[in-house]
Amino acid sequence: TNNESAATAELHVEVEEGEEFENRDVSIQGSVKLVKEGDGTFIAAKPDQLYAGGTLVSAGEFRLTSCNYGGFSNFYGADGGEVTVGEGAVLNFDGNGNHQNMNFVLDGGEICSTNDHGMSGFAWIASLRLTADSKISGYNYGFVNAGSAAMTVDLGGYTLTLDIPGGQYFYMANTTFTGGGKLIANTGGYFSIGYY
Repeated sequence: TNNESAATAELHVEVEEGEEFENRDVSIQGSVKLVKEGDGTFIAAKPDQLYAGGTLVSAGEFRLTSCNYGGFSNFYGADGGEVTVGEGAVLNFDGNGNHQNMNFVLDGGEICSTNDHGMSGFAWIASLRLTADSKISGYNYGFVNAGSAAMTVDLGGYTLTLDIPGGQYFYMANTTFTGGGKLIANTGGYFSIGYY
């Protein structure tokens, strides 16, 4: 068991294709930026990650299984920083809980929820910015952006595709769209822009 804390400028974690790495014990604190590399899966199972340097998912899957953090804004790297999902990479909410004040950049990547054990959090987002055509999808119940808090989506001239299957709920409450671009909603479930 490794209980050390990382406080360097950048922490790079490379997981090779077909492999999984699960962090249950290592605390990441300070101004550090976490960079996930490689086509494998990083499983974020350690709660209360308070580092402020942001997260870059440059390849593969970044899977959140511990979403119910002690403070709602204690998302991996989003407490003062941005979470960027690069081209072909996936950020997967696979756990229960709400998150607040999150700032996302989609650079050709995908945010999804494969959670099948309750509602997954994609809630109270502060901002979502596109720097390439990107995607948000869900496969089970959850993936909600809800409430009265303001959310800004900067499409940046790109296309954001929402794939919402049957049984899925996706709300974009109190949302302001900027930057031109296009929003495509492929839905067999429920999709709403406005309060829910």
